[in-house]
Amino acid sequence: AMQEGGGGGGGGVAIEPRDAYRISAYLEPLGLYVQSECGRFSRLAYDGRQSVQVEFDAGSAQLCAVQRLKLTKQALQRPGTGFAVRGAPLVRGAYESASLTMLVTFSLEGAAAAPVAAA
Repeated sequence: AMQEGGGGGGGGVAIEPRDAYRISAYLEPLGLYVQSECGRFSRLAYDGRQSVQVEFDAGSAQLCAVQRLKLTKQALQRPGTGFAVRGAPLVRGAYESASLTMLVTFSLEGAAAAPVAAA
């Protein structure tokens, strides 16, 4: 299920995965593929600015000592660079946190431009 808005007027969007796995989501406005290597998503919310809040379901704490979140920029022509999880170390290619909520932050400065065709 997807909800738009969020009351802030920033063009945000919230996603509540409904598939059986709930371990991956693609955030099209950013060209960002978000994957859980340990834990299941309950909700992802992009504020329309410079953060994405990722919430894991309560059962994830029983499955995993730490939640692992992998971020992959798929579409370079989409805005956003420097994606990272605030307060979480990057361990073997994924951010780790014992918290059931992770805040992904990034910069909109220096976003990649569309490729220029060679003459």
